Amino acid sequence: PAAPGPAGRPGRPRALEQASYWLLYVVAFPAALLHWNADNDGRALLCALAAAVAVTCIAAAHRRS
Repeated sequence: PAAPGPAGRPGRPRALEQASYWLLYVVAFPAALLHWNADNDGRALLCALAAAVAVTCIAAAHRRS
């Protein structure tokens, strides 16, 4: 079980959200731009999809809170 948060509510798991932010800002988004600039469209698309998954995970974590 999660540790109690403010006002006795259970705290939400932050590991998925933190990993999603790291994936989005440190890996996927910059990599998509670099691959796009290098005319490597396939890898740019793959990285952009990974960034979209990260955004979806972040949004889901915020909806649960």
